[in-house]
Amino acid sequence: MDGGIEGQLVLIIDTAVSLEDLPVWLRRSKAIIQTKAAQASREIQQSLVSMLPLTDRKPLVGREKELSDFSARFVPGNRLAPHFIVGRGLSGVGRRSVLERAFMDTLDLRLGPYFQVDNATTTEDLYLFLLDEMAETGRQEDLNRQLHAFRQLEDGEKTTELSGLLAALCDSPAAPCLIDEGGLLDHRGAYAKEWRDLFSSFLEMRSDRYLAVLHTRRPTSWTPHEEEFFELRVDPLDDGFTRLLLTQLMRRAGVVHDAHKLEELAEYVDGYPPAAIYATQHAKQYGLDVLLADKQDLSAFKAKQFRRFFSELDLTSVQWNILTYLGNERGLPFGPLSVALDIEDETLAVAIKGLIDFSLIQVRADIYSISAPARQSLYQVRDFPKQNFYQKVAERLDKAFWRDEENAPSLAVIDATLHASTLSGRRDIASPAQAFLRSSTIHRTANESYHRAEYEQALEYSLRGQEWKGSGQDSRDRELREIAYKSLVRLKRWPEAEEMLKKIEDAGDRHFYFLDGFGSRIRGNLTDALASFKAARDTGDTRIAVYREIAFCSFGLGDLAAALTACEAALARENQSQNLFLLDLLVKINFALGDTAAAEAALSRLEAADAAERFIHHRRATYYLHIDDFDRALDAANDAVNVGHAKFEAYAQRAGILIEAGRFIEAAQAIDETSTRFPRDRNDVLIGLRCKNLTRQGQWREAMQVWRQLESKNKPVHQGLKRAILVLKAKDYSVALFERQSAIREAESILEELEALSGGSFVEAAMQDDNDSPSD
Repeated sequence: MDGGIEGQLVLIIDTAVSLEDLPVWLRRSKAIIQTKAAQASREIQQSLVSMLPLTDRKPLVGREKELSDFSARFVPGNRLAPHFIVGRGLSGVGRRSVLERAFMDTLDLRLGPYFQVDNATTTEDLYLFLLDEMAETGRQEDLNRQLHAFRQLEDGEKTTELSGLLAALCDSPAAPCLIDEGGLLDHRGAYAKEWRDLFSSFLEMRSDRYLAVLHTRRPTSWTPHEEEFFELRVDPLDDGFTRLLLTQLMRRAGVVHDAHKLEELAEYVDGYPPAAIYATQHAKQYGLDVLLADKQDLSAFKAKQFRRFFSELDLTSVQWNILTYLGNERGLPFGPLSVALDIEDETLAVAIKGLIDFSLIQVRADIYSISAPARQSLYQVRDFPKQNFYQKVAERLDKAFWRDEENAPSLAVIDATLHASTLSGRRDIASPAQAFLRSSTIHRTANESYHRAEYEQALEYSLRGQEWKGSGQDSRDRELREIAYKSLVRLKRWPEAEEMLKKIEDAGDRHFYFLDGFGSRIRGNLTDALASFKAARDTGDTRIAVYREIAFCSFGLGDLAAALTACEAALARENQSQNLFLLDLLVKINFALGDTAAAEAALSRLEAADAAERFIHHRRATYYLHIDDFDRALDAANDAVNVGHAKFEAYAQRAGILIEAGRFIEAAQAIDETSTRFPRDRNDVLIGLRCKNLTRQGQWREAMQVWRQLESKNKPVHQGLKRAILVLKAKDYSVALFERQSAIREAESILEELEALSGGSFVEAAMQDDNDSPSD
């Protein structure tokens, strides 16, 4: 604002003060009576935004039809005007921006506040959110008592309470908006009962109150009040409006451009506004010609695959710290974010501004969160924060926000404290945050722990979540049972896993066959696994994971033609052409088929898609090993280990290549390093590598001692190792003749059963149950 005063806003926070009580010199200013902190914050933010010059605001172009359709349904005096408005379209296509403009222009209402509903969210979470929005001031004890009272209500009473609070929020005035992130609709596309009942109760009030919901898919059925619903579909911009949006953005950014270049660029933006914003930022930093010369970055961004984008960003350590923290959070205000990360306000402000410029951070109602597409790819290029990181976050938040019993923290701080406490591995969540622990917190922690390979913690929280009273939705119990089963399988607690699988079957879980296949595959029984995955497909489970597993198991069983057909069919499905698991499998299949040209083509596709280098070095090492170029294979394996987020497979492969190269001492050291770094991961793989290293040195007696330590001795690859040991034994003349003859017969018997080792490589065959498998 160039050091001047551009406008004034007076907030009256005491109901005893009226507008007439203001001094004369203040009466010319815009004055608002607002006693609720959250709503006062939005008033201030909106006033600041209104002072921005137009060039600093994101343009809204090409939405005249949507705005016209909206206003046509709200003709003054129309008794049939809807009160439940659905904005439907792809995430990031502009649903929120269109509805915000439509509500303001037609109803003189600001859209919001916003409440995100994922598959762990319950109406109890909504209750706390509404209390947070409606609160004037509050003590921790008072908030605890309100939450306790709500938990004692029957389901119908909870619905009435929530609809009443929603109505009160609407009267503030506001138009609350729920953002569906997988929690509002069931697998059939119908509203889950608890939400359907709430919407019906809200609409029965028949007043000038409005509720909005953002969906990516169309609900298959509404509530009994179908006439109260209005759906506004927001599609990607057409080519003409895409060029107009690019023109405005480029002009504001000071990027030199011409119509021909923008027309070419518009084809890749494909009507997706975030891609247009990214293209502008890229052109501003590197030039439009550079962007047009390599549109791969833009295509990846448009497809919401930020891996390549992340890999090219020159971010500071502070910015990476912010992203990796927010990537696992629902969002935080500026102050609590500064406390959680122990970053000075000025430093944080500069870092966040840069992240906003790159469209990686979004700000809504003073909450900073990572954009949805970026969230999906962040942990493919960065490691998850560790437990000690969350311990420090929990301690900082506790010290800053929980020591003052007279003032309850905001809901965002409550959730961040609980989240940090659970992910820190602490079993005793510190009081007073304990009073606000909810089933959604437990559910999210179980899910996140599983994907972080912390299976003990995932199991603990999934079982705890199932015991929680009033979780309120069968789908949540189903998901918790699935997490518990997969954790038990990963921990190889087979009797408990089988018991949990029986519960899943008895509950009629539609994912039963898939989970049964998952367990069989981890146990090394690929035949049964493949049968289960096919049963899952045939009973209507159309998830891409099912098709990937069918291809994966077919490959493991040596049915290369079936594996190739299944893999190519899966890649041909919508939005799967850059699926890293499938591309990596395609490379392996073509190697096994001996089709080097096809394998190299698949390797090129994998390299183009794998910006985060999760697979490419590993698979390139396989290629060089395939052509006996051990030096280049080892270089690629070392690259795979040094990417910064390398998994067990990269370290195991490096050890295997050293064995193939005859560098046995280094191989033994590499195996020891792998064992130290991954003490709980795939013990059979490490045993097999030790066995192979000894066998290649002719030490069959030591190798047989190691082989006997294998858990899954009947796996084809392990039987192949045994055959190699027996062949060495048969050639050792220090062994009695009858023992050598017996060794020859047993080796021939194994050879007849196996015919040949799958792929001829221990490491490749042993990877059938690695963590890169699709079902994880």
